[in-house]
Amino acid sequence: RGSIGTFVNKNGLIETASVNIPRFDYDPISGECRGLLIEESRANLLTSSNSFGAGDANYGITASAAVSPDGTTNASLIFEKTTLSFKLYTAGFTAVIGTTYCGSAFVKYAGSNLYGRIKVGASNGITINLTNGSVLSSTGTCGVIPYPNGWYRIYAVWTATTTSENLQLFLMDRISSNSLYQGDGSSGYYIYGAQVEQGSFPTSYIPTSASTVTRSADNVQMLGTNFSSWYNQSEGTVFCKFNAYNIMSSSFTGVFNISGPEPSGLNRLQLLLNGPGGGGTTQPIYHNFYQNGPNFADYFGFVYRTGPTNNIMRYKDKDYFVASKDGNIRRNTTSNITTVPLTKTMNNLNIGRVTNYLNGAVSRFAYYPRALNDAEIQYLTR
Repeated sequence: RGSIGTFVNKNGLIETASVNIPRFDYDPISGECRGLLIEESRANLLTSSNSFGAGDANYGITASAAVSPDGTTNASLIFEKTTLSFKLYTAGFTAVIGTTYCGSAFVKYAGSNLYGRIKVGASNGITINLTNGSVLSSTGTCGVIPYPNGWYRIYAVWTATTTSENLQLFLMDRISSNSLYQGDGSSGYYIYGAQVEQGSFPTSYIPTSASTVTRSADNVQMLGTNFSSWYNQSEGTVFCKFNAYNIMSSSFTGVFNISGPEPSGLNRLQLLLNGPGGGGTTQPIYHNFYQNGPNFADYFGFVYRTGPTNNIMRYKDKDYFVASKDGNIRRNTTSNITTVPLTKTMNNLNIGRVTNYLNGAVSRFAYYPRALNDAEIQYLTR
């Protein structure tokens, strides 16, 4: 990765990794290690992502008012003034009409105002109960991600209709949940880490100061003798446990890809998610072995839902190719490979990418230089 990047550490706090340092991501609530975080490149299009100004006639801002999700006292308090008005913080940016964006921010109950709302574009947004994170209302694609110490990251997705778009953080009346109301001069909530990024889901927080910031993609590769020292060209078994954080609409979302020296990638062994399915809640899992391009063996029958999943691919000959997911083993459903064995020179490994990036974590990658039998495969993936 050619830039710094943030991740959630074992204490549930947002931590920054230096350039080319891997990020091992943890579940912010359970503390379970999710694995090596692999994300595509994204940019936070908001400048000064954690500096919210001084407020205006309708709301006030108190900087450094609480401990934030990164463990330091740099979260701000947004509070209402005694006016009959909309009370909201607005962060604008230059957009491209027709492009999809995701806006997000971290919010926390401050002891008085029960509700928090984020709005993006003309209408999309989400309102939550700050005491428990429950969703009160939402429009469009929205979500809530809980963090320790009462913090929630709320996000909403929209498609730009103008070149000047906004992310808005609203104060809400704690009785009626309206955004137009008479303020009491003190109620509010804590805010941290505003972000707008191009895409249909949120990725790890990208801090900014005076300008926008781009986080580079995570590229995980093994090349040359680092690869050839352990890979068996004639037969083998590949195990991978991964967790894609979002169900994506893009094709060829990579989990791993072992490929040959040909620039066109005609020879490859790969595990990927390919396009949307199940009404946006699932994606097909493809287990592929390509030999000389159109000659292949594969199994397309598994379905992925967000969460950790165990997968195995075994190769030896055209009748010995199998795929396994979470204890279920299947033989190839399609094959026009006539050559036995499936022997083609491979010379590199990519983890977390085929065409598109996983945008999730790989918690285990293991290789066996022999074709494991069916019982061994089922045991490993249960």
